[in-house]
Amino acid sequence: MKKVVKFGGSSLASAEQFKKVGEIIRADKERRFVVPSAPGKRYIDDTKVTDMLYTCYDLAEAGKDFRVQLKEIKDRYQEIIDGLELKLSLEEEFKTIEKNFKNKSGSNYAASRGEYLNGIIMAAYLGFTFVDAAEVIYFDENGERHQSSESTGLPEKGNKRRAQQILNERLDELANQYTTTLASKNILFLTFMLDWLNDVVSHKVKISTFSQYLYVFNTYIAKYKPFHGVKLQELTPALLQSYYNAQLKAGLSPNTVRKHHANIHKCLDYAVRMGKITLNPSIMTELPAKRKYQGAIAYTPEQLKKLLRLFRGEPLEVAVQLTVTYGLRRSEVCGLRWEAIDFDAGTIHICHTAVMNKGKVVYSDSTKTDSSNRVLPLTNNMRTYLQKVQYQQAENKKLFGDA
Repeated sequence: MKKVVKFGGSSLASAEQFKKVGEIIRADKERRFVVPSAPGKRYIDDTKVTDMLYTCYDLAEAGKDFRVQLKEIKDRYQEIIDGLELKLSLEEEFKTIEKNFKNKSGSNYAASRGEYLNGIIMAAYLGFTFVDAAEVIYFDENGERHQSSESTGLPEKGNKRRAQQILNERLDELANQYTTTLASKNILFLTFMLDWLNDVVSHKVKISTFSQYLYVFNTYIAKYKPFHGVKLQELTPALLQSYYNAQLKAGLSPNTVRKHHANIHKCLDYAVRMGKITLNPSIMTELPAKRKYQGAIAYTPEQLKKLLRLFRGEPLEVAVQLTVTYGLRRSEVCGLRWEAIDFDAGTIHICHTAVMNKGKVVYSDSTKTDSSNRVLPLTNNMRTYLQKVQYQQAENKKLFGDA
């Protein structure tokens, strides 16, 4: 029998409260329909999100600037998302809310966004499918609210048991609308994940990031033998846990294993949204604790001198010299161009990168992050060194052309 559970605002006011609710829901597999409220008060003097939405909308309706208040609401939800360690963004939802507030959509709309946004978070946390109430509730011409209903065709009296049976059957049918039976298709977990990488991830991230996703999949996930032959619907928390444990035993760091989990979790979240599975099994696994970054161990001056002597006259000499001097990333030193070096101003502009993708070098006019795009001072020694390199390259080009 499918069960419907409702949780109030205080029960969903913070990430910690969300986790408690998650334990309650997972304790009974029949609890499949969850109705959340907007986040309530976290402490006595706190403000409920519903009240924050009312205040925000009142400003919008009065034609006043409400961006500060809307950001406070956004921060409340982001705090929950971060506390649950979800890879979830409500950016588009808040853009829509801001637009509708400006169009004066009404205070009822404003208040309803609290439950709506919390529902999205709850679905992502549980691995459930999110269903917007607007899809199952409608208003008639008089403004009266109605729930979608269907007739059983039974007389009202004496048919309670039969009506309940019909209701249960219909609920099962509705649940199955979000579940695709894969037995006939034989979709394997590894096949599905590879398709997700190529069809979804490749269009959302930079090539360098996508290459890392593929590397993790091909080097670790796809080579884990217990995954071989396992269908997507047959994937269990225990099997995923065994993978994480095996990688830790093989020597991967806890932080690296957590990154593997993040990839798998996002893939299975996608499977839930596409109706391939009803529950994301990765949410029930135990991850190793994060290790705080202790900082890199720098070479001593003597070690650096030895390194530079070792590569003197070698093809990699220039790359090593630049890396030793400026601590550039591999993609940055490989993507550095002469046009980015200004000998007159005495600067080096780090604004290009080069990475390998599927055996080919891919050049980009952007860096890994915005802060990575930076201008560095050209030291006197590096100025002299690079001028010699530039001269030698020009001489080589005279001798060998573009060969």
